[in-house]
Amino acid sequence: MEKQCFYCKKELDNEYLENKVGYFCNECHYDKYLKNLSWQEYVDLQHSFCACSDD
Repeated sequence: MEKQCFYCKKELDNEYLENKVGYFCNECHYDKYLKNLSWQEYVDLQHSFCACSDD
């Protein structure tokens, strides 16, 4: 399965941003993704992260 940007859904090549949230084309798309979440979606996202790991 190809990696897709969580914001624009574009298939990603070798260069992309990866973090606990997912994969993004760039930092700008990561910021836009977070800004488009509702408050509840943002809270749910934060609660989905394991506090005992940096992975």
